[in-house]
Amino acid sequence: MCALKKARDAGSRRDRKETEMVYFEDRGSVFDAPIGAVWDYITKANDLHSNAHRDSLRKFKWRSLSEITGEGTCEVVRGGRWTKVRFRATNIPPFVRINEEFAGRYAGLKMVCLYTSKGDKTAVDVFVLSPRRVAEEIRRTLEQTFEEDAPAVRAFFRSQRRKAALQ
Repeated sequence: MCALKKARDAGSRRDRKETEMVYFEDRGSVFDAPIGAVWDYITKANDLHSNAHRDSLRKFKWRSLSEITGEGTCEVVRGGRWTKVRFRATNIPPFVRINEEFAGRYAGLKMVCLYTSKGDKTAVDVFVLSPRRVAEEIRRTLEQTFEEDAPAVRAFFRSQRRKAALQ
């Protein structure tokens, strides 16, 4: 009986460790475009934004729930492999994007992206509550996402300026 109780206790400790959440921040990234262009890229430049992530995102499906919130599914590369993701996102332009993931290894992940205007540039700070077991993957994913988005945001902003100059 004592051995059974120890096994149960060990299992519950393992379960707690599996679901333990950690908080971290990724601050200081800066896009080379004003905040309006960054938001247009995120919310309106669907093809350009999707193409920026063509090697790390596929099978993206989106359903709007309200003017600012929607749910989606996709597959993303995390930890070097394709992973199915189910999520909800709320956008409050031009300041905040809130993401929450519901299923799989990343269930419970919550992320807030705060965008701050710096004149012709836009800072983005990310605040994350993540399952401990995937926190390092999420940190790497944030870095990769910024590296994919930064040149695409810059190109999008330049194309907007060119269009405006022609009008």
